[in-house]
Amino acid sequence: MRVNPVGFRTPGYPWCLGTIRFLCDTHAWQTVIALQHVAVFITTALTGWWTYQLTGRMVLANVAILMRVISLANAGYASTVLTETVFEPVRQLVGSRLDNGAGTPC
Repeated sequence: MRVNPVGFRTPGYPWCLGTIRFLCDTHAWQTVIALQHVAVFITTALTGWWTYQLTGRMVLANVAILMRVISLANAGYASTVLTETVFEPVRQLVGSRLDNGAGTPC
């Protein structure tokens, strides 16, 4: 993923980075990494919620959260400027809204 990072960018991602650069000036890099760590936290919480919604079992939701928490890749991806860590929580939120409680993923 780090060899050819241009191939993994969404069309709006440069605008996101440009806006952060405009607003934060010299602290833009630190801001992007902090936002991506927040995105990883939100994605972890949404993974547990989504698992509970699909299965109805709190034990499985806790296992899903535990797997996300102990994953060593989370910190590595969040510390690298990647599209996936910024937009994954948005994708999960949209998916949960489209589901409308039908019990199946969209």
